[in-house]
Amino acid sequence: MIIALVVAHELGHFLAAKACGMRVDEFAVGFGNPKWVVTKRHGTEYTIRPIPAGGFVRIPGMDPSEEGPADGFNAQSVWKRMIVIFAGPFASFVFAYLTFIVLGVTAGLPNPDAPPTLQQLNKSMPAYQYGLRDGDTLLQVQDLKVKGSDDVKAMIETIMKRPGQPVKVVVKRGDRTQTFNPVAKAVKVDGKMIGRLGFVPGDGEWTKYSLMGSISRGTEESVSMVVKLVTTVFSKRIAKEAGGPIAILSTANSAAQAGLKYLILLTALLSLNFAVMNLLPIPVLDGGLLMLLTVEAVRGRRLSTKTQQAALTFGLAVIGVIIVLVMAKDISGLLHLGK
Repeated sequence: MIIALVVAHELGHFLAAKACGMRVDEFAVGFGNPKWVVTKRHGTEYTIRPIPAGGFVRIPGMDPSEEGPADGFNAQSVWKRMIVIFAGPFASFVFAYLTFIVLGVTAGLPNPDAPPTLQQLNKSMPAYQYGLRDGDTLLQVQDLKVKGSDDVKAMIETIMKRPGQPVKVVVKRGDRTQTFNPVAKAVKVDGKMIGRLGFVPGDGEWTKYSLMGSISRGTEESVSMVVKLVTTVFSKRIAKEAGGPIAILSTANSAAQAGLKYLILLTALLSLNFAVMNLLPIPVLDGGLLMLLTVEAVRGRRLSTKTQQAALTFGLAVIGVIIVLVMAKDISGLLHLGK
């Protein structure tokens, strides 16, 4: 999954660089040494490196202190450099969009108007102990009718408000409608007691579409996700909803167990996340580099090497703090999950 995300993103940078007349010395999947050269074509080495947690396109002249050769990055016009930088996030978006379309035609896409199913039931938690099972279709929680994905948030809040109390849960199992009354486990989170039953609301039924229907649904899904991501990033919800490598690994594991189509769908969603997050105006990310290039275009002259390096150092520090905070949240989430 990581390799697919990396290749799609870096392919955008690579193709744009080639189209703009820049030399690309290496297209790498992974980090670290040694490198294994798969092939070399038109002056570009295509390599695999031992740490499969990313990748890169090596274009000469990208260091702020290096003017580089005539076919290098810094020797090109500001517009060409902006195109190359923007091409990575754009490729990530296109990859996700095309994945939605292909899924829609083949396996289908989740129907947002269908009730969710229960997934990832924890055998030590009330939902499983009181008889609920993976695959049950969720119809009602207390007085709340769960008709589609729009009702999931309200359903979770209903359960959270009932620590140590019975929660009426109505599900459909096969052709039968059944009612259960598990007692929500009281869990302390951020100094507050909340109720948990121990399941994840999964997707409802999947619907196949025609090619045109899939294009329409893929467009709707892509736009909706981007709007949601941007809104979340610039809101207070980011502190609660952000997830790091541990959360991604856990979610990917659950998706893989649910089936290949779920893993492919998750890959598309992560690709959209990758596109949006890379466009944040933080130096070292694509969005931060675009911001510096925009300043250069407005000024009509390049920023000094010292200024560029200071901006990149600041960006690395910000990313470092974000990584630490997100990892701490992931670990805290695991600890609460185990309680």
